[in-house]
Amino acid sequence: MTQRRGWLWLVCALVLGPWLARPAAANDPRAVWHTLESPHFIIHYYDPHRAVAYRVARLAERAHAELVPVMATAPEGRTHVVLTDDTDSENGSATVLPFEHVTLFITAPDATSSLGDFDDYLALLITHEYTHILHLGDMGSIPRLINAIFGRQWSPNSVAPSWYVEGLATYQESERTSAGRIRSAAFEALLRTAIIEDKFLRLDQVTNNPYEFPRGTTRYLYGSAFVKYLGDRFGDPALAKFHHAYGAEPIPFAVNRLARRVFGKTMVELWDEWAAHLRRRYAVELDEVRARGVRVGRALTSSGETNTFPRYRDDGTLVWLESNGWDAPRYAALGPGGGRPRTLFAELGQSGLSFIPGGGGSFVYERTAPHRNLYLFEDLFRYDAATRSRERLTFGLRASEPDVSPDGQRVVCVVNHSGQRRLVLLDLAAAQLAAREGHNPPLQELYTPGRFEQVYSPAWSPDGATIAFSLWSAGGFRDIALLDVATRQVRTLMHDRAQDMAPRWSRDGQTIFYGSDRSGIHNIYAYDVASGAVRQVTNVLGGALQPEPSPDGRHLVYVSQGARGTDLAELALTPASWLEPVPLVNERPPARLLPELPGGDESDPTLSKPRDYDPSDTILPRTWTVRLGRDSFGRALGLSTGGGDVIGRHSYAADASVGLARGDLGGSMFYAYTRLFPRFELSARRSVFKAGVREDVDAKSIDIDYRAVNLGVRIPLGFDVDYSLSTGAAFGIERFRSLSPAIDASLDVLEPGELRPRRPALGDRAGLNFFLAYSTVRGRTKGVALSEGMTAGINLGVQAPELGSDAEAATFTWSWNQFFQLPWGHGHAASVRYQGGLSSVRGGPVGVFFLGGVPDQSIEDIVRALIENRRIGPPALHGYPGGLIFGDQYHLLNLDWRFPVWNVERGAGTLPVYLGRMHAALFADVGTAFFGPFDRDYLRSAIGVELRQDLQLGWYLGATLVAGLSHGLDKGGVSDFYTLLSFPL
Repeated sequence: MTQRRGWLWLVCALVLGPWLARPAAANDPRAVWHTLESPHFIIHYYDPHRAVAYRVARLAERAHAELVPVMATAPEGRTHVVLTDDTDSENGSATVLPFEHVTLFITAPDATSSLGDFDDYLALLITHEYTHILHLGDMGSIPRLINAIFGRQWSPNSVAPSWYVEGLATYQESERTSAGRIRSAAFEALLRTAIIEDKFLRLDQVTNNPYEFPRGTTRYLYGSAFVKYLGDRFGDPALAKFHHAYGAEPIPFAVNRLARRVFGKTMVELWDEWAAHLRRRYAVELDEVRARGVRVGRALTSSGETNTFPRYRDDGTLVWLESNGWDAPRYAALGPGGGRPRTLFAELGQSGLSFIPGGGGSFVYERTAPHRNLYLFEDLFRYDAATRSRERLTFGLRASEPDVSPDGQRVVCVVNHSGQRRLVLLDLAAAQLAAREGHNPPLQELYTPGRFEQVYSPAWSPDGATIAFSLWSAGGFRDIALLDVATRQVRTLMHDRAQDMAPRWSRDGQTIFYGSDRSGIHNIYAYDVASGAVRQVTNVLGGALQPEPSPDGRHLVYVSQGARGTDLAELALTPASWLEPVPLVNERPPARLLPELPGGDESDPTLSKPRDYDPSDTILPRTWTVRLGRDSFGRALGLSTGGGDVIGRHSYAADASVGLARGDLGGSMFYAYTRLFPRFELSARRSVFKAGVREDVDAKSIDIDYRAVNLGVRIPLGFDVDYSLSTGAAFGIERFRSLSPAIDASLDVLEPGELRPRRPALGDRAGLNFFLAYSTVRGRTKGVALSEGMTAGINLGVQAPELGSDAEAATFTWSWNQFFQLPWGHGHAASVRYQGGLSSVRGGPVGVFFLGGVPDQSIEDIVRALIENRRIGPPALHGYPGGLIFGDQYHLLNLDWRFPVWNVERGAGTLPVYLGRMHAALFADVGTAFFGPFDRDYLRSAIGVELRQDLQLGWYLGATLVAGLSHGLDKGGVSDFYTLLSFPL
């Protein structure tokens, strides 16, 4: 045993060594948090975002004053707002359970975001999220009474259809500002093309999670437009009456019954009437477009989904970002002679690339990358065409939208920080040198707009003297601007409420092409630099964005919007066919800017002075759950609670129970602290259970008093958008004490899970456990299974007297999974999985691994899986009875091939059951478990097939109904038909 223990400790040292010397950084301990209070909000922020916090506080108070009368409800207390700048993606979230809480990412939307149409981004964001607070917090009658007793944990409006939840908030973001997604021409194009191409989604699809494009955007797109239709037709008071009724309804999913009560018709009937309304409306718009003469290019791609940021190389090769949903996102290339696009390399890029003049096809591009192992920021990378290698140029700079100067020496880009995007310049050679030394290059500030204003999409002129870019300025103006590189002077080419975006120069420098929604539909326009004249280049039915003129000046490629996503189209540049622009279509009300105070936002007398963040403000438990369950002796009554502070520094859960048969007390607790590096976790448990007795003897059972304490850490060693590496360790102590009178030592009792009668091991067990996990797996948007990459992991557990244990034990397990995308058909994927384990125990229960057996699944199992958010699935080895194969060593190999069968995509109106995709799998298993030396006779193999139907239950819960047939091919094998309801994590 001494030699075995020695190599185990060596493995422990190798696992722990890489992070024992690392500086603490989890949850960024450098962040200094503060709290700012207003009459209705409590704002939490960290340095250096004080100015943003004051701005948000004032905007939130305005949103409260405007939304409370419209929504006809108000929060019970003040709403907590957490501001973060941890990402370059714009977003927010809101919940009212167990208290009102909003999280806002303060970064402004990027150049192509669906949120990019705003007059004040922070105002739009807080309006949207505060609408959620008012809507979800509207509870009446029985829900309000239950929450008053047990704490707030029941919000009927939280399980309203997602299209209504997000649609109402998106509707209000547009109604209370002069912009918003309902007014966005890019958003409108998705609905218009769905009607044109006969791909308008049904209510049952939108109520669930549809497979069809635009998937996650569907609830915002269809929901907001439908809610606006209801608001225009019945008025805001009717909307308030509807969600007030829903919030008081104890029976879930009653959307049609309540709609009939409030609107006089069911949602199904109203949806059909809205669809007919859209068809009439868009028919008029399309007639107007056709009357002027359609100007549309020939299609270069047809995959749909995402084809964006086209860029020409000097030799006429076109390169762009493609993500078709079936394959890995990639930079695709199409030669000047046409043909089939080829892959430059697979990459989850975030914006367009910029070729380096004279670089032989090398280019600079942007992608999401980790920073300090804590954040995912945008950074610049360089692709070397000669070596097909990539190198990182910046580190946490939050740089995006690069454009290389005509001399190939400088890169202009956008840098994001604290809710503002500004224009900077860096030297490419210096950046490469600095990157090799592991730091960022020096930056030259080119243009910093006003506070909370933004710059987008810079583009060098061919002579290198001017940079064109899209400038968002206060009031919702998004115009094309020109910056003189020598003098740093900026002038705008227009100043109106049209969304003018993505300027690109012609190779002769005489024309700037850009996208604009000035007609209500996004089209490409041409600006004559000499005269200032503007002409309309395209006249499309869907939308035209992101122009890119060819090097020879004969063609223009642009991004074409359609019902299936975006594709690329190529249009011949014939100025004689260009149209005169129509007068600006502007149905927007004037922007209501937040009044500026003489002393700035901080002079608002209703706002407090900032104070240090105090976790105790929100850490106390707010909810209590009572449950009736079972222990080893009969019924048990339990009470549980949990909580944490609002920024997530602390989290905990606690549970206590009392056995109704004997009065035994049990319980558990868990606590985690995330501000240290590594993450710290502590748990404890106490229970009383009965060890089983042999059925062939008449003897007393043994009652065991079980107590355990575990102290653990989790450490992210590294992560990226395409991989993760983490490790962790835990020290645990378990104590087993008999509560029963002494019994005959010759009497054997059977401890649960044991193979042969033995007396339960009493005493102490103490040990260390270590794990290491690595993953590069990726799925596909349209795939039915993981289709690329691998996962690998090891787990090592050691119990030893030196640690305070009465037993010596060692358990070592490992796993490796490799996933492949198969070359035939869309969505076909295969996987190879190998896992195994070794155990050695002295002075305690035998450590045994079991293989085989399809688990029986009761209603209780299904309910428990729902509550505990765990997956119920098939066994590791099919085709053999449970427990037939066992030993202190095991090995298991699984092979499977998964493929789509049928996109059912059907439900019945708003009923809470929806059939999604049907898919199937063929599999083969080979496994063994044994004691002592291996023998080929121990091997067992099986084959089988499964048919799987994805379901959506209760509108929000994804599940899969599995029907399988397996057959064991070796000794003890059986043919087994089984059904399972699985809840994938």
